[in-house]
Amino acid sequence: MGEKSNSFLVTTVFILFLASIAYNIYLFSENTTLSHYYEQCISDLEKIKYEYENLTYQYLNLQNQYIMLYENITLINQSLYAYEQEVSDALQWFKYNSELKNSGIEESKLSILFNRCVRIEKDKCYINLGCIEHMNSQEYIFGFDYKYDNETTTKEDKLLSLEEFVENEGGDCEDYALFYKAEFNYLKQLCYEKGADELVLLSFSFDVPQHLGEKAQDFFLENTQTWYYPNVYVWKLSNYTYAYVVCGNIYDFNAHQYTGHCMVAFTPEKINYPSQLQQQNAVVVEPQIGSVYGIIGKDINITTNPYLQNDSIYYVITDEDQYIYSLYFEKWLSYKQIQNILEEMKLKINHLSAKYKPTAF
Repeated sequence: MGEKSNSFLVTTVFILFLASIAYNIYLFSENTTLSHYYEQCISDLEKIKYEYENLTYQYLNLQNQYIMLYENITLINQSLYAYEQEVSDALQWFKYNSELKNSGIEESKLSILFNRCVRIEKDKCYINLGCIEHMNSQEYIFGFDYKYDNETTTKEDKLLSLEEFVENEGGDCEDYALFYKAEFNYLKQLCYEKGADELVLLSFSFDVPQHLGEKAQDFFLENTQTWYYPNVYVWKLSNYTYAYVVCGNIYDFNAHQYTGHCMVAFTPEKINYPSQLQQQNAVVVEPQIGSVYGIIGKDINITTNPYLQNDSIYYVITDEDQYIYSLYFEKWLSYKQIQNILEEMKLKINHLSAKYKPTAF
């Protein structure tokens, strides 16, 4: 009995010993696995740290670029505001210089201009376009002379304001045309204020008229009928109430050649685009003579490439704006169009600026 008991005990201990060894082997295996996982985690952590540092660097770099971009957007926006103000000032300049009252001329001389160049019969008001030039050239009235830009300003090509034109006692062709247009606007307004319903413009041409001129006769330059052009063709333009400065490759009577020259065009209806000058058969008058030069669409063209053709228009000034034909864009551009483009750009920039403004700001 004692031997059997000892044998069972030994067997039990041996089994426990074997179990202990097996368990230790299991623990060793698990520990090896865990060690492998630990090392893998350490390796992954190092990679994550590296990627994190790299992403942090990229983030800070992008943030700096973003801030710089936002600052650039702000600068662009400020530039747009400044340029928009320049365009707005330009539009106001043309409006201001369409009114003769802003020229600084004495009222007494303006009265002479009206009394000698305008005749009212019932509801019709006759404005003598030749008389306007006659008053401009008379020394005892206005006494204006043709003067090149280098005589009146330090700039090679500067459009004088009405006041500058008067102070300099003249200017070049575009200055003359701008002043002439303002004089017409002044006389037209007085006609309407005095109750006239119909406006009739009187002018003349030296050549046989192809369109609106009447038979040859004397054309008096003022109501006193002292000065006149003999044996010319008289033009009567009914309700041609709007005037525009038009410039292009036109024959200049001072230079006696085709060159860049400005005249004044008249239309019965207000235009919103230069091509409408042709649609309305605008009559062009040489403001330094007061005579009809021709009709746009018949004698003068508005073409797709006006710089290369004689009797073609590439520049137009209205009472509110300025148009110039762009060879680059192959179309007419104006300050108002630029103003609208700037307004659209400004709205887009403001939207981007608000949407992507950095939180640090």
